Amino acid sequence: MERQIGDVAFARYANHTGMPEPDFDSPYPLGPPNLALLASLLCKHITAVPYENLCLHYSRERDVSLDCRPLLDRIINRRRGGYCMELNMIFFFLLRRLGFHARHSIILVTFESPAFPVRTLTYLVDVGFGGDGPIVPIALLSDVVNSNLGSQETRLTFGSVQGLDSATMAPQPHLWSYWTRNSPKHVWKQRFCFSLLEFTLEDFKVMSYFASTHKESIQTKKLMVVKFLSESSARTEYSSCESATRSPSKHSNHIFGRSDQVPSHKRGPNDDCIAGKLILVDDTLKINTGSKTQVLKVCTTEEERVTVLETAFDIIVQEYERSSIRGSPVELAPKCTVSENSPGDEKLAASIDSKRIGYSRVGDRHVQEVGRGLATQYMLLCKC
Repeated sequence: MERQIGDVAFARYANHTGMPEPDFDSPYPLGPPNLALLASLLCKHITAVPYENLCLHYSRERDVSLDCRPLLDRIINRRRGGYCMELNMIFFFLLRRLGFHARHSIILVTFESPAFPVRTLTYLVDVGFGGDGPIVPIALLSDVVNSNLGSQETRLTFGSVQGLDSATMAPQPHLWSYWTRNSPKHVWKQRFCFSLLEFTLEDFKVMSYFASTHKESIQTKKLMVVKFLSESSARTEYSSCESATRSPSKHSNHIFGRSDQVPSHKRGPNDDCIAGKLILVDDTLKINTGSKTQVLKVCTTEEERVTVLETAFDIIVQEYERSSIRGSPVELAPKCTVSENSPGDEKLAASIDSKRIGYSRVGDRHVQEVGRGLATQYMLLCKC
């Protein structure tokens, strides 16, 4: 595969994500492609580049591209992000540029480092799964419990997957599955499964087209933004949200503890990277710091949501983009007012409200089940 990220674009991307200045005279611009570098790249990427699907809602074209140039333009020039396949595709190009050897597989990418050929392990890396994605590389070992953000834990398993039926009488092929639980007291939830079958970029474009256009896709039914917070930015981000949502200032210490003590979640080579995450789903903005999730604001109008996007996520929605959401299922339209003299209008308003409630419930249920879809999730596997 030809080099997808040139020196100038890579230098701008490195600056945007807080990476060290690359040395382009070296075959490895940021140093040997090992586990420490991988963990650092993962941390810096997910804290600088948000998971979001705004281009499917605040856009006239509602077009998703997996090509490197438009993705970099959106990330660097517009300070935006993307959804699963977009983010992992650009991360794949980044790893290639840094000297990692990669290949595309169904919902994953695998790569190995030639610099450390002895005792290599394969690691799962996913920068595009959203709030429950791994914040550190996970070794591809079955039934090993790993720490994630706060009390959340992750694990991988290898075996048959419940609910999948073979088209023939042949035994079902074994698959890897990614699981999370919010604490040791909670039950495990299967988020997605994957195989090692190699796919091409064109295959992922087909999958992305379905995910970004089909009416039953979670991406078209929900507006979602997730931003992971580094320890250095967590309190600043919360203060911005606090100002935007007019929440009492006392909540800052309630969530983060003393003013001089921000939660620390150290993960070896990942240092003290991730302290929390901001989550916007449709109308509701939440913050999670590993031990507690708090609702910061419930937006009732498009104006409020656009303000939250700017203050909490540093995402500016232009005026022409705002008008593109009109008529969308995720539009925050003003509630109908019913005239006392129009019983027919009352029935219509009740019908609209019931459909909105039903949509919300279907959407929530779909969020829980979407992880079973092999064709809509895409991650990275790395050998270090």
